[in-house]
Amino acid sequence: MSSEIKFIPRTNASRNTFLTAAINKHIALGVASILTPTTATKLVAQQPAYKLAMAAIGPLKAVYYNSAHDKEAKGVACAMWSSHFIQTFFMGVQRGVFAVGDLAYYGLDENGTLPDMSSEEKILEVAQKIVDGDINRMAVAGAVAMSMPTAAEVKAKKIALADARTATNNALDALKQAQIACNALNGAADELIRFLQGEIETHFSNLPRATMRDEARLWGMKYTKGGSDKKVTGVVTDAANGLAIEGAVVRFANGLNEDETTVAGAYAINTTLMDVQDLIAEHPLYKTYTEPQTLVEGTNPVINIKMVRL
Repeated sequence: MSSEIKFIPRTNASRNTFLTAAINKHIALGVASILTPTTATKLVAQQPAYKLAMAAIGPLKAVYYNSAHDKEAKGVACAMWSSHFIQTFFMGVQRGVFAVGDLAYYGLDENGTLPDMSSEEKILEVAQKIVDGDINRMAVAGAVAMSMPTAAEVKAKKIALADARTATNNALDALKQAQIACNALNGAADELIRFLQGEIETHFSNLPRATMRDEARLWGMKYTKGGSDKKVTGVVTDAANGLAIEGAVVRFANGLNEDETTVAGAYAINTTLMDVQDLIAEHPLYKTYTEPQTLVEGTNPVINIKMVRL
């Protein structure tokens, strides 16, 4: 059995949207505003501060996203140069340019298998072994220098990746601090939103329900349909290669809950929403996914998501 649910903002963006719509309507009505003086005073005092805190997040998020992209590109480059170095060295061993024993300098064996470079940490570790190993090998009299690429070129790619990681971590820290500053305002914002919703609905309570909803929406309020508890699960993958995406945040636009995908790309959201609802998935390296999904009573749907790279 479905029922109407008054949407209560639970994200910083939805709080900001509600408060902005409310103050715009309040200002537009002037002395005819439906808000009590106390609530109006709180709104005028708190909304600009919340808007300012939200405005600080946007640019920092852009810096973080750009840094994450740059770090990924430099990780690919470092892995490529390291792989090229190792493969070229293997061929040199086969041609007799380098001794088989020289492989040990780089932590390699004779089977010609490339080391694991499936993560940034492992890429950096492999590159460091190349750099250190080449220094030790070249310290031996008569050692033949390696080229195409050189260990120095690998070192440059490693440094670039390490610097990009530092820049990304710093950007993420700055973003988190801005989000923390905004979150510190949420308690007061949530209390204000409760007062606003109560006064708005009370003012329009004599109108037919549909008309009341239409009037309330002009103040930023939203309504949706809800029912029994449901568990929505699924896996988020890359649309191009099918690989799992870790760290994507999945939520319903009108929902209260969200979940971050695991290393296997899995997510799970508990919700009471019903009917057509927009499912959203966000990740710094991918375009935001937004698709309508139909939620039916008595079901726990599995909704898999494919995200497209930026």
